[in-house]
Amino acid sequence: MRSLARFILSGPMQAVAVVFGFAVLSLPFPFLIIFSGAALGLVTMQLGILQSVKVMLVSTALILVSTYFLSGSISIGPLYAWLSVIVIAAVYRNTRSLSLSLQLLTILGLCSVLLSAVIFPDLQSQWQSFMQSTLKALEEDPAFKSMWESAKLSPERLEKYLPAIASIMTGMLVSMLILITTMTIFLARQWQGFQENIRSFREEFIAIRLGKVLAIVTVTFLVAALMLKYAILWQLTLVSLSIFSIQGMAIVHAFIGQFANSIIGFVVVYGLLLIATPQMILALSTLGIIDAFLNFRKRIVKA
Repeated sequence: MRSLARFILSGPMQAVAVVFGFAVLSLPFPFLIIFSGAALGLVTMQLGILQSVKVMLVSTALILVSTYFLSGSISIGPLYAWLSVIVIAAVYRNTRSLSLSLQLLTILGLCSVLLSAVIFPDLQSQWQSFMQSTLKALEEDPAFKSMWESAKLSPERLEKYLPAIASIMTGMLVSMLILITTMTIFLARQWQGFQENIRSFREEFIAIRLGKVLAIVTVTFLVAALMLKYAILWQLTLVSLSIFSIQGMAIVHAFIGQFANSIIGFVVVYGLLLIATPQMILALSTLGIIDAFLNFRKRIVKA
């Protein structure tokens, strides 16, 4: 990773090669978009936003051309991830604060949900139609039929839940984008640490605090959603909870990292994240919100 970070910063064409290369690889392997964005984030943190915008524009042009020749259509999917990464990385470059950067990312996520509701008032019905057509296409696939039978599910049973899923789909996608952007920024920050003698990423990560105001806003969204049952409130709640799962994970890292056999604890935590992702994110979000008021790290983490 140290050699890759050094290669990215060795020149603009090298940065374009990494950003574009991982973006192309992310088309069949979506998780690799994190590495593409991290390379762009590293350029922003280290060289400035002007340089990173140049790298992004060249990489976007290459993506448009390559996807057109490969599939006959153009794709600008990576551009959405790159834009959010550049903005948050630029904020970190000027503030040197992961907490402030994540707070801004949360605000942008909440604004995205509200803006989507205003611009596309019938978005819920569109999501439902899309999922219904997808479900019908899957019904004809023998592989999915056997999967549903083994899981004791049926298309008819799944279709009953489509309205509820469609009502929060926008919030789920924004939450996912927030978490992906956060992981991308973390990776870019770790790569930056390889290049200069600055505060270690781990110290910054375990010190993340999103603040009482954001915690109160999150709890308000949750209570209002439970009482009023409005879809937009559930979407805002999902976005707010997702970012507090990062603060919860910071507490877990701070606590487990104190012990000599910390690797075992981390294996258990991340194993649970893979096995029971929704439950773990909810638990971590709850921990993060409570920590905003009680500051667990002051009490349970040794100096």
